[in-house]
Amino acid sequence: MAEPQTPEPREWSASAARGAGAVLAAAFLLWVSWLLFDVLRHSLDWSVSHDTPLLLYMGYLMEARGFIPYRDFFDMNLLGSYLSYQAIGHFFGFEDAGVHLADVSLLCALMVCTAAMLWRLGWRTAWLAPMLFSLVYLREGIDMTLQREFLGLLPIALGTACATGLPWLPAGWRAWLAGLAYGCAVTIKPQLALGLPLVVLYLVSDQEGPDAPLSQRIRSMIVLAITSGMGMALPLLAFVGYLVYHGVFQDFVHAAFGYLPLYTQMTGDHRILPPEARPAYLYSKFMLMGGRWSFVLMGYVGFAAGLGNRAHNPGQRRVAALIAALGLAYTIYPVFSGQFWYYHYLPMLFFMSVGAAQVLGPWDKEAPWAQRLVPLFIVALIWVQLFQPESRSLGPVFGRATPWSIPNLLKQPSIGFAPLYKHGNQRAKGGVVDELAAFLEKNVEPGDTVQPLDWAGGGVIHAMLRAKVKIATPFIYYFHFFHHPDSDYIKELKQTFLKDLEEARPRFIIRGMVNQQFMRGTYQVTQKFPEAEAWVDQHYDVLQQRRNYIIYERKPDTPEEVRPDAPKRVPATARPRKNRPLDVRESGRALPAVPEHHGAGTPPDA
Repeated sequence: MAEPQTPEPREWSASAARGAGAVLAAAFLLWVSWLLFDVLRHSLDWSVSHDTPLLLYMGYLMEARGFIPYRDFFDMNLLGSYLSYQAIGHFFGFEDAGVHLADVSLLCALMVCTAAMLWRLGWRTAWLAPMLFSLVYLREGIDMTLQREFLGLLPIALGTACATGLPWLPAGWRAWLAGLAYGCAVTIKPQLALGLPLVVLYLVSDQEGPDAPLSQRIRSMIVLAITSGMGMALPLLAFVGYLVYHGVFQDFVHAAFGYLPLYTQMTGDHRILPPEARPAYLYSKFMLMGGRWSFVLMGYVGFAAGLGNRAHNPGQRRVAALIAALGLAYTIYPVFSGQFWYYHYLPMLFFMSVGAAQVLGPWDKEAPWAQRLVPLFIVALIWVQLFQPESRSLGPVFGRATPWSIPNLLKQPSIGFAPLYKHGNQRAKGGVVDELAAFLEKNVEPGDTVQPLDWAGGGVIHAMLRAKVKIATPFIYYFHFFHHPDSDYIKELKQTFLKDLEEARPRFIIRGMVNQQFMRGTYQVTQKFPEAEAWVDQHYDVLQQRRNYIIYERKPDTPEEVRPDAPKRVPATARPRKNRPLDVRESGRALPAVPEHHGAGTPPDA
């Protein structure tokens, strides 16, 4: 009778190593999941800031006041943005709590789409990638919350997932679904369609295989390009149909072809450059990558690991190649706007995070340990350095962390990544929004309107959103009037604004950012709007003044308009001189006066 054979020790060791590796990977992914949950919990305390409340206010005007974009308010964004923020307010509300609920809901939906996009690369990559990007998104802080690029990422991830995650579906249907999803992103920002041609090329290779004749590939590419274009056309046709139905198509064309070419000449620091200086500006800003070269390096290491993984079958290699191509494509995405604001890098950060997650993918059993561990080590090292632990909890990174700090890290992992949630302790615009909202809620009566003279930095529009007050004219922003002053379009815009002010005669006018400039430099910009200044001085008194804003109230036309409890007005001609303290009512303290002009100002760098 033959003796039973025992497995070779070498084979048992390899099997044990693979099992141990899977257990360690699962433990790491569970800890990252707990980290994300803990950080997400802290993010619910954040106050909405910067661009998001401005666009939410436009959504509020559409939802509660029946405003129609391009006719009832003037702005340079596309319809998809307005409808998105209107939908957020409709389903979740316009308060901070509802906005955070919407943010978490959309982030969860994006995580699901990301996992579906990557499931062919293995469960570890599909698990890690959405969590890694979510942490990167939250790391950017309150100003990134629900930015337009974030809203556009959901249809991009969904369209890519339709292409890569549904291999059983014919390529034509996948191309149509991808085009439909990318078309929804285009209605938010047109340059978000940058990745669709790469998705079509992926579908061509996935359908034809490597041995197909060139002529057959070209035919397939033409057919799939047309099919995806048909899918993309549906949201665009719905866009045009909305404009035609509401009778604002001509208003949209007027803004798109009249104002948008002027606006896109503005740089990220709110200057207008001479045409000969713009190429050098674009090149220098592109090379800086917004200070996010660490993310780029992390993504490229992941791309190399995914493309060089010999354990991948041909289908997986095509998915890895598509992710790398999309990462490279969206690296140049900020160049299209030419402003290089922080949220313009979000699509790049998404695909860099997705690429970096491939270092945790399954490896061929013949792959050397160096090939497996070096990419993982590089990504982990860069990722850890992107966050700054609080010294009182863990000590500096690789610093004075003590053994007894480990239980705290396991219990509340976000203590090691303080920048992810420290912004929750900040009040919107340093408390300006709270002050103005309280004033409006107390003083605005039914039928009153308010006109802001502000941009993103002053907090006036955010306060109007909180107080749910109606704007007096279609002009939500004031910066339009300070660039290209010699342009016929801007001259017409100024005349329209003055006419609307005269007709509306709002109860209050609130000027934000009084110590700053809307536009910088001297080329094609001005710091004054004298006609508006003169009109305000003639018809309004200074009611309240702070370091960061001025509230004007309309002079009464008849004695009946004076309320017995109204605060005493300060005539506009009696403003205190510069550097003299101003007695500030209601606050109980004196603050320095602001310079006597209200035709200039600028928001903080976006």
